[in-house]
Amino acid sequence: NIATTARMRSVNASGDVAVNSIFAFEAEVQNNDIFSQEPWGFQGPFPILSSTVSFEYPSGWSIEPVFFNMDPVSPVESKGKRSTRLSWIVESIPGFEPQPMSPSTNEVSRWAAFNIKAPETSKRELYTSWKDISKARTPTYDSLTVISPEMKSKVEELTSGSTNQLDTVRTLSELAQSINYISVALNLGKGGGYTPRPSNEVFKTKFGDCKDKTNLLQGLLKIKGIDLYPLIVYSGKTKIFENWPSSSQFNHCIAAIEIDESFDSSATIDHPELGKLLLFDPTSTFTPFGDLPYSLQGSKGLILAGDKGGLIDIPHI
Repeated sequence: NIATTARMRSVNASGDVAVNSIFAFEAEVQNNDIFSQEPWGFQGPFPILSSTVSFEYPSGWSIEPVFFNMDPVSPVESKGKRSTRLSWIVESIPGFEPQPMSPSTNEVSRWAAFNIKAPETSKRELYTSWKDISKARTPTYDSLTVISPEMKSKVEELTSGSTNQLDTVRTLSELAQSINYISVALNLGKGGGYTPRPSNEVFKTKFGDCKDKTNLLQGLLKIKGIDLYPLIVYSGKTKIFENWPSSSQFNHCIAAIEIDESFDSSATIDHPELGKLLLFDPTSTFTPFGDLPYSLQGSKGLILAGDKGGLIDIPHI
């Protein structure tokens, strides 16, 4: 049996708010952030008199903010015996009411992302470019592309009648797409949510989430000598900001598959170093081969291909 459990405590007084009401709260957050990056939203649906975010850190550390949809704000600094506290304060912020077909919230609201830089002696990393993220994450995916004898046997059985590369890619893509979607997220405090299960395990158990299904397809295609690159994307309505390299901007994983130049599809891109790639979502069981879910079209994605990877534009079909 597979079960999902969750616990949450919330305070929601929005139904009790009257005109001229003022609601104040303060929160102290402690976590093991794997990205060394922390976003903060200054603006929401209700008018805000004052919004403050503060960071306190020891000597040798530093905080670098990146502001979105607003002018930069200078911090208020206070020094302690062993630490520094920086506070960014924004006042008199109007509320906004989401409208049908309006841009995503992060495209119109005021918010900031804070990059946390550790001392040089620390092992904690802050990636400053999309290529750096690709170089760091690609080995993890490659090491978990494990091919079993059972996988080889199945691939040869399914592709015995294939007459060209396209037939092979289509057949194996549909196999990965047929795997049951089940997400089992473990070791989240150390990046487990961004780490796929080994492809041979996904093949054996016949279930997996988006990154598992993509990794399985990578293993299946590898048997036939065809390259696949994991493509990290956001499924839904949001904007990806190119000037803030961060894996936390994404929530989904699909495939960028090496494809023959003769294949004609709106779901392909011409990559300057990797050649022609077909973008395929193994998770979307209702999206046919050669197409893309609407929720991904026109956005951006991060190809994991070592030093050849980076941010790309996803076509709008």
